[in-house]
Amino acid sequence: MAEPLIELVIAGEPGTKGRPRFVRGGKPFTPEATRHAEDAIGWAIRAAYPGIEADASSTFHLRTHFAQATNQRRDLDNMVKLVSDACNSLVWKDDAQVVALTASLERGAAEAFTAIQIEVVGALQHLTRVCGRCGAQFRSYPSWGERPFCSAACAAQSQRRRVTINCQHCGAPFEVPAARGKLARYCSVACKAAAGRTVVACVVCGGQFSTPRSWTNQRRTCSLTCRAMLTITTRATNAGTCSDCGGGLSSKRYTRCRRCSTVAKWSAANDARMPVLNG
Repeated sequence: MAEPLIELVIAGEPGTKGRPRFVRGGKPFTPEATRHAEDAIGWAIRAAYPGIEADASSTFHLRTHFAQATNQRRDLDNMVKLVSDACNSLVWKDDAQVVALTASLERGAAEAFTAIQIEVVGALQHLTRVCGRCGAQFRSYPSWGERPFCSAACAAQSQRRRVTINCQHCGAPFEVPAARGKLARYCSVACKAAAGRTVVACVVCGGQFSTPRSWTNQRRTCSLTCRAMLTITTRATNAGTCSDCGGGLSSKRYTRCRRCSTVAKWSAANDARMPVLNG
């Protein structure tokens, strides 16, 4: 018999693997008592073997002996399952690597304990394949069948058919899901923003400026100064000019602009008050 990899005795009443519970919607979860029992076995192994790491390339022989102080009827296979699940990702990657099993149960014992002995039997037979999505090599096993992908992420990506289209702004090719092929037009947010603007010439100074395409008919000037000049020119053309300053009027009924009319009113008021002040 080979030298054991793990050999320890855990004092206390042995635990057993409980049935999974289900929440509303059908999602299963492990009962709290079972999780605590698995954690207790895992921490006992870590304390006895601090440097242990999960071995993914070997097969194992698991030997267990359970001694319970009571005569309670328990299923031996559920007690073994609790130990094998507690060793997952601790002694081995998956309890499927256990190829030999020896178990015994003693009821009504003077002292309750769980004895665990694990031996390495040999190397795990596996195959090396190339992922059909990313091209990386990954380890496979005969029980996996013809598994073409290295991970669930690559399998999901392979099922999402993608198409290549050219950006309508910069012309660069980019990939999108086939479902969005008819809707996608730009490769980035920057290209989408640039495509939504155009360059026009200011109607006042002739300078070029950028503006959204939807504003082409509304925005005709490049700055507030040019906009003010355009307003004055438009008023002078449509409603005439002020008799005092020559600026544009807002209506054909007026002869002075608002500023000149205000100045004239103040001047008239001051002229009317002058004799009173002089007298």
